[in-house]
Amino acid sequence: KAAEVKEEIIKEAKELVDKTNWKETGEEFKALLAKWKEAGSAGRDNENRLWDEFNEHYQAFLTKRNAFFDELHETQKVAAGKKEELVTKAKEILDTKEKLINEFK
Repeated sequence: KAAEVKEEIIKEAKELVDKTNWKETGEEFKALLAKWKEAGSAGRDNENRLWDEFNEHYQAFLTKRNAFFDELHETQKVAAGKKEELVTKAKEILDTKEKLINEFK
């Protein structure tokens, strides 16, 4: 019975791998892990094989999620750098404007 339950969990995990709603899908994987533990052992021979199959799907999801957030963080760093450059240029323009105003007083 545990083996059958775990086979179903593996099917569900396979369907989640390509989802990109990271938080929701992560929660779904946590729920599957809880169901996995509740199912009990499927026997020594089956357990390792089943776990490897489930874990392959779980790790594939985690890899994709981590890659997404790594890219997002890199994009945010670049954007922050550009914003900082704009702030510096804006300050320079203000300083120049104030100097010009003071010169014409």
